[in-house]
Amino acid sequence: NKQIYVSYRCSKRNHVETRCQCKEINRTLLDRFVVGQLFETLLNEKNFSTLHQQVEEKMKEKYQEMNRDLPNLQKRLIGVEQKMSNLVQAIAIGGLGGLESMTQEIKRLEEEKLQLNEMIEKMQLKQDSITMSEDQLKAVIQEMKEHALSQKSDLMKYILSRFIHQITIYNDAIKIDYNLGGFFVDFKTIVLIECESYRKDDIYDYSDLREVV
Repeated sequence: NKQIYVSYRCSKRNHVETRCQCKEINRTLLDRFVVGQLFETLLNEKNFSTLHQQVEEKMKEKYQEMNRDLPNLQKRLIGVEQKMSNLVQAIAIGGLGGLESMTQEIKRLEEEKLQLNEMIEKMQLKQDSITMSEDQLKAVIQEMKEHALSQKSDLMKYILSRFIHQITIYNDAIKIDYNLGGFFVDFKTIVLIECESYRKDDIYDYSDLREVV
């Protein structure tokens, strides 16, 4: 019947030679504070236009990468189809000396063709969806905010994993590197880092939880 208490602490807290002097911090308290600050200071209405502009620039970069990759995949597909056609013609005109090996090669090429078609289709779908209006961005952020305020642990973890690039905890301060491209699930390489620093005492000013010594 005891309450579960989970905290973050440095792995070198008990290290003999280079012991970390930072105190551990309550996980629930820190998670809620970080998510709250994410929506209060960064993902708010006054920043929508700037954020949307940054995201659009990153999405254009990603689109250009796809424009380079897609022709290569299509070229490989044409090559595979040509090889298959040549093998079928060889069999048709009586090249039966290596019939078994040619049949196996055709089978291998069919599998490669299937894989290439799937890759091309996925890339084309991504290209079609690699745009987002400012209104769509607002809707996505509002929905995430409602989930975050529900304080459900699984949703909290998801938001943290998508939007927090790194948290550095000092004895008197906390530095948070936010990844503002985190809502693009399909484009994990999109990273828009915005760094904010907070006084550590600020986290405890609005909570009945206390710092662990």
